[in-house]
Amino acid sequence: MNLIHIGLGKTATSSLQTHVFPLIPEICENVEYNNEELINMLKSYIYFGYSDKLEMKIKSAIADKNYLISMETLLDWNPSNWERSLKKILKIFGSNNHIIITVKKSESYFRSLYVHSLRQGNIKPPQEFFIKDKEYQRIKNFIPRELKLNYFNVDKYDVEHLDKLCKKYFRKTTIVSVEDLSKLEFLREHYCLDETEIKRMSQSFESSDKVNKSLGSILVKTLLLRERILNFFGLKTLGSNDENLVNILRKGGKYEPSLLYKILFYINRRLPLKEYQLPKNCLINIELNKKNDAYISQSKL
Repeated sequence: MNLIHIGLGKTATSSLQTHVFPLIPEICENVEYNNEELINMLKSYIYFGYSDKLEMKIKSAIADKNYLISMETLLDWNPSNWERSLKKILKIFGSNNHIIITVKKSESYFRSLYVHSLRQGNIKPPQEFFIKDKEYQRIKNFIPRELKLNYFNVDKYDVEHLDKLCKKYFRKTTIVSVEDLSKLEFLREHYCLDETEIKRMSQSFESSDKVNKSLGSILVKTLLLRERILNFFGLKTLGSNDENLVNILRKGGKYEPSLLYKILFYINRRLPLKEYQLPKNCLINIELNKKNDAYISQSKL
């Protein structure tokens, strides 16, 4: 049974992928982690569309293999599209899999999502990024579905519903809070690891530097001000959600941030900046968030 970590994004996934998961094949020789050819095919499947030929190649690659796969883009970052993306995972991998979903408390998660969108060059105020379901339904047909995240539907972010969907489609699902990640109980259980092995991986996780540092408050405000100035002259920042950039990526090109971006991010990495906080007038479903946080707390391993 494959172990497939599908997200959520911005829940220490990069740290797991860099400092923990690569250690598993050293302990379990029959396990292969994030086979490069398979990951590239999965990216094509997610971003650029389905084809019978691609599906057959992926199914052939995973046949009779014991894979550990960690790819936070397997699950759509927009909760409105969760079930659609789970059905795509089911179509490729089948139901006999152990799905891992890493989560964190709503306020922290929303802040991380918004800052991630800024890092990708998709600059808009948080009041425009987080929207209610009523507004989302009006604009959803104009949102490119192959891309990560344009808007976040706050009324559809329901962790319990996601858990139930996964359990509906797959043999086993485990929800893991970032607060419990260093315990690595989900790996201990799945691979029958002993205390020494878990301790080694846990130390690697806890002692590692944060892979993707969040943006400081000053940098976020600078980016938003810069975007307002560009908009005044009818211009905008080219971000990862722009169709012309996607066409470049399709042809094998690479997204390169501007020189200003590189300078700002360099400063952000080097200086101890105050963490950005979402404004109080940001649209958030308070009651649903309370429910999510309670569900995450009770799901602790």
